[in-house]
Amino acid sequence: MAKEQVSGMTDEERFRFDLTGFIVRPAILAPDEIAAIIDQIDRIKHDPESLPEQEYTTTSIRIQSDAQKSIRQS
Repeated sequence: MAKEQVSGMTDEERFRFDLTGFIVRPAILAPDEIAAIIDQIDRIKHDPESLPEQEYTTTSIRIQSDAQKSIRQS
């Protein structure tokens, strides 16, 4: 069975992607999904310790968090 292509790029989208490295497609995510993503990013940036560890496992955040804990303990 052939895999169905859901969506392709128009010539203009391909040009813009080649030029800028991204394209904008409206209405991919619902406003509430965008709000949830923004909230999560803000929490990761400003208060990562409020999240379960598996939700902020990037190395830089973990190192920063560990460093902050060490400073507080000394």
